[in-house]
Amino acid sequence: MRKKVLKKLISGLGLVALGIAGTSPVYGFDLNKALNLEGTFTGSYQYLNESSGNFDNHGRVTGIIDLGLSFTPTESDEFFILGSFASGDGIGGVEDYPFVIAPYADDFKSDLENINGHENQDNILEAWYAHTFDLGNLGEFKFTVGIIDATVYIDDNEIANDEVTQFMNDAFVNTPVTTPPSYDFGVVLEYNIGNFNIKGLYMNTKNEDDRYYNYYAVQLGYHLNIPPLGEGNYRIYGFLTDDKFSSSEKPDELESIQGIGVSIDQELIKDRISAFIRASVQDTDPEVDYQYFISGGLAGYFSYKKEKDITLAIGYGYLSGDDDTNMDYGHVVEAYLKYNLFETQKLSSDITLDFQYIYEEPNTKKQPGEEDRSGYIYGIRWNLSF
Repeated sequence: MRKKVLKKLISGLGLVALGIAGTSPVYGFDLNKALNLEGTFTGSYQYLNESSGNFDNHGRVTGIIDLGLSFTPTESDEFFILGSFASGDGIGGVEDYPFVIAPYADDFKSDLENINGHENQDNILEAWYAHTFDLGNLGEFKFTVGIIDATVYIDDNEIANDEVTQFMNDAFVNTPVTTPPSYDFGVVLEYNIGNFNIKGLYMNTKNEDDRYYNYYAVQLGYHLNIPPLGEGNYRIYGFLTDDKFSSSEKPDELESIQGIGVSIDQELIKDRISAFIRASVQDTDPEVDYQYFISGGLAGYFSYKKEKDITLAIGYGYLSGDDDTNMDYGHVVEAYLKYNLFETQKLSSDITLDFQYIYEEPNTKKQPGEEDRSGYIYGIRWNLSF
């Protein structure tokens, strides 16, 4: 297995070196004025301890490497590629994992094989080109095309949006109701003027019914600075698909899915305490996992050896299931404590202690006689980034 992972890693580095795009971390190696290589290794361990229900306790170790290359031949143009390589599938991948809610939102080994049904897209998450038009007093317009991750543009949040450095549970990374698709062909249009921005996104990808569908989304955002408090971001978005999803009432028909959501983050004490809120709802005539969702939480930043080297955060989420899922409703709570181990010009490292509690009321229409299920998840996560 080690040789196989190494072979994929070398292959991925080769693709990166050719310029098939990546992400934009804070750290990186400037290969020259136009090329920047960046990456993160994430090692994690999660242990699931049963509180109620009929399932076994599990502990799993995972390792993930993300490598990205950015090529900026001009100030207005960027080529970008991101590759990811993983070992293991985490406790969410065990055979008797009891919950609908995923305890860790990262992409694991099985997620990185034949991505969205594309046999030649193992381990390649993003590969796109972007051009920015400077409109002077009229603002800025940006056009992106290629293999994209829609969660980068839609339902973004400063406090709860990154499973590598923030919350681990899927419910606090992106809303599980209107989760935008990832790692397929798409086009993004972005317009920014002052504190206002608007994003329009199109993607073509495959759903769980093995059908390709079109996904359209629009998000309006406003950046607000309240002097007594601090900075905040307020977003509202909506999405629509074409008719490629199975009907929940008429099995022989196909229907579209549409929904709306909000994502807000706001400083309460500047540079010290921030809060986030998410809410979303979608049409349940087609077969979907959830009907609506709401979450919120707080993040505090403290100093031990350096400024803001400790983060303490807590979040709560409520999910309403649909008739077609195994969950009637669910609660999820997560708290984490992150400490920045060190930070240099080229390298940084942090370690996180994580605690989760998940409770789900089963859908008795699909699971007659099933009892409620709940469990505690204890985790630790270590990052090394360059």
